[in-house]
Amino acid sequence: MRHLARSGAVAAALALLVACGGGGAGELPRGLVEVDEPMPALAGPTLDGGRASAAALAGRPLVVNVWATWCGPCERELPALVTIANRYRGRVGFLGVNYVDDAAAARRWERDYRVPYPSIVDASGRTAHDLGFPYLPHTLIVDGAGTIRYRIFGETTAEQLQGVLERLLTEP
Repeated sequence: MRHLARSGAVAAALALLVACGGGGAGELPRGLVEVDEPMPALAGPTLDGGRASAAALAGRPLVVNVWATWCGPCERELPALVTIANRYRGRVGFLGVNYVDDAAAARRWERDYRVPYPSIVDASGRTAHDLGFPYLPHTLIVDGAGTIRYRIFGETTAEQLQGVLERLLTEP
């Protein structure tokens, strides 16, 4: 019986590790991947009690970051996202998707890190699923026409985001 309980705990820990971008069998993509996919509809209530949508930010590049407070890589990449969001304010839209998280903890996190963009509440995980994310963190870079041009699987950096956004902003 103890063996079964220990096996269950190990399985749960491994699932959490993979869900948060750590380790795995190698089949899952990692890093920056160029894609050409339509952006699914993205809208919903935000952590601050408002509403946000990707459609409201149409016509300019958009960064969508799927995150949770319980995800270590999400916390490590957050300063880069905040820096880039502030640097590109008015030229690039930003939306967070707070994945299956405690709303009070997520609101505190956004306040403590001074996140300058809204995050859609995804209590069920359905929104992230619709965006096609395999694990956290996951970032989508969408062009002004509404096409997902890049996916970043796992943790990103300010340099990586800036490079991709500069490419999109300078394209004809």
